[in-house]
Amino acid sequence: MVQAMALITTLLLLAGPEQAEGTCRFINSTDLRRYLVREQVVRGMTREQVRRAFGNPPETYINPREVWIYQTRYYGALYELTYVYFRDGCVERVEYRKP
Repeated sequence: MVQAMALITTLLLLAGPEQAEGTCRFINSTDLRRYLVREQVVRGMTREQVRRAFGNPPETYINPREVWIYQTRYYGALYELTYVYFRDGCVERVEYRKP
C-alpha cells in the first residue's frame, strides 16, 4: 500500500501543474457575474460561460483547434470580430480583430 501511494505521488509530481483534461480555471461567482454583466470572456471560462456572456456563436470551427467567432456590428456595418479559442473545453485566449 505504501509503495502504491509513493508511485501515485511520483506520477503526480512528474505530471506537473497541468490541469486535468476538461477542467477549467476556477472563477469565483462574484467575478463571473461581473464578467457576464459586462459581456466579457476571459481565459479559463467554460463553453457554457462563453455562451452566457456572448450568446451562441454564429461561426464555429473545430480543426485544428476549436474556435468560436463572433461579429460585432454597429448600424449594420461589421465593426469587430472576436475569436474565442478553446483547449480541452476551456478558453485559452480571446482575440479582437478589425475586419
